[in-house]
Amino acid sequence: MKGYWSRILRLSQGTCFIASLLVLPACGTGKFSEDFSTEISRDCVETIGCYLTGQIATCIGSVGETLDQAGTSRQQWFVDAVYRCQGQKMCDYVNCVQSTNSGGFAAARLNEITIDCQQRAICRGAQNASEDTVRQCIQETGNRLNADVAAQAEFDARYLRCSGQMGCNYTACQ
Repeated sequence: MKGYWSRILRLSQGTCFIASLLVLPACGTGKFSEDFSTEISRDCVETIGCYLTGQIATCIGSVGETLDQAGTSRQQWFVDAVYRCQGQKMCDYVNCVQSTNSGGFAAARLNEITIDCQQRAICRGAQNASEDTVRQCIQETGNRLNADVAAQAEFDARYLRCSGQMGCNYTACQ
């Protein structure tokens, strides 16, 4: 969360600081892609520089639209990743933002996170159980759990309670 709050403080300049503690949308436009355009641009420049494919303007539009529609936790994950990896360039940057499951709570619980994501995907249907979908779930879940100690305890309790279930029964147990 450090990055998100740091960025809001830079956006706010003084009087809005107090409002940002009370109501987050009080600072900025309320549209994530506009408030964090610098971070989105940086992410696209580094990603396209690594893969040597795509157009920066297209990437910025696509990432911005995706993040505008995303929930707060996904937006927070994005901001945290950009700030956590700010010292990296191109492919090192891409590897940094995509490789957080190699350490911390997520690394210690990688098997459990994998099972959790697989069971959720199976319940949503065969089209949602692709390897890429499960891998993305694992990455996002690991990032969220590494950043949120309260979520770690909740995950452990939920997994312990539901690990004997499969598919939709697992999801319903949640």
